[in-house]
Amino acid sequence: MSVVLADGNNGTNGTKRHLSSCPNYSHFGNRDVGQMILESSITGNMGSRSIKYDSGVHRKNMAMIVIMHELPFTFVDYEYVKYSYTSLVPEIKCVSRNTSQADILKIYKREKRKLFNLLQSLPGRVCLTSDMWTSIISDGYIILTAHYIDEDWVLQKKNLNFCFMPPPHSSVAIAEKISALLGSWNLDKKLFSNTLDNASANDTFVGIFKNTLRIKDALLVGGDFFHMRCCAHILNLMVQNGLKEIEKIIDKVRDSIKFVKRSQSRKKKFLDCATQLAIDYKKGLVQDVVTRWNSTYLMIESTLYYRNVFAHLALSDTNYVFCPELEEWNQVEYVFKFLKIFYDLTNIFYGAKYPTINLFFHGMWKIQALLKDELKNLNHFIRSMASKMQLKLDKY
Repeated sequence: MSVVLADGNNGTNGTKRHLSSCPNYSHFGNRDVGQMILESSITGNMGSRSIKYDSGVHRKNMAMIVIMHELPFTFVDYEYVKYSYTSLVPEIKCVSRNTSQADILKIYKREKRKLFNLLQSLPGRVCLTSDMWTSIISDGYIILTAHYIDEDWVLQKKNLNFCFMPPPHSSVAIAEKISALLGSWNLDKKLFSNTLDNASANDTFVGIFKNTLRIKDALLVGGDFFHMRCCAHILNLMVQNGLKEIEKIIDKVRDSIKFVKRSQSRKKKFLDCATQLAIDYKKGLVQDVVTRWNSTYLMIESTLYYRNVFAHLALSDTNYVFCPELEEWNQVEYVFKFLKIFYDLTNIFYGAKYPTINLFFHGMWKIQALLKDELKNLNHFIRSMASKMQLKLDKY
């Protein structure tokens, strides 16, 4: 820090020369606070950077806030959102939700046009992934995702469409919908493969879709490698088939977590039990999504951590009747260890930033070797689980 003398022998000329040569460190906006004070002492006015209001920049920023944080259009109409901006810039023109919606639609069209041009310029082909599901209010949705290698040999993933899919969800309707969506991207002749889950309707859909592309002479190798089955979904079906063997025990684990989470008083009682047993309760309880086996695996992991707490809770709360018996806990623990390889492989197959097709064979070979060993296991229920999983693997 420089020191400027200001006694009787040093007037304002020295101060002015110092201000013109001293580096301007940014401690207050773009100005150094010390320099601003010095400038004020000379001119009588505290120097500050004026804020220039640009309505176009403001509208763009508001649209990006809604997009990036997945907020409703009404966000821009919130009273204190408006107040926070007008308190900073009184002359600001607050954006309405209709204006915000229009701005977001403009951004979407602009980004779609950029992606369209990029896909057309690709020297290689595009691998397509499509999926469908039904919301909690029974509305159907479909999503198309494109995977491709860019000019720098980096794997890229872009969501092309996410849209409403009205019934019927038949193979013919799916084929028509996807053909129409791809037509808007002009990708008919740039497709290499289409990865789908293993729903029966998808097999028929692929046949119809391939015939459409065959007419346009758009298939490589006659379409032999066009239909790719989702490896993660195959693993999910395999494990779900095996978990049926201990379905009643898994239900007890699931009901135990629901019991604790159902009211605040039960949560407190559960935490009190953990405290008495000197068990750290910060880990938390995971409730699974029934259709996602890997979430069931995480649920089992969290429950095993608190198995002694659940046992203690069963003694202190007569309403808790879901606690597994000692032998059932042992079975859950054995299953948890048995499924570790499936969980790790599922996480690998879920990867979106790297190719996974080259990892498939080695991963499934490990699964096959494990099942072969477990078919000889002396534990009856593990042997039965492995048998059911092997049947599902053989199917694919």
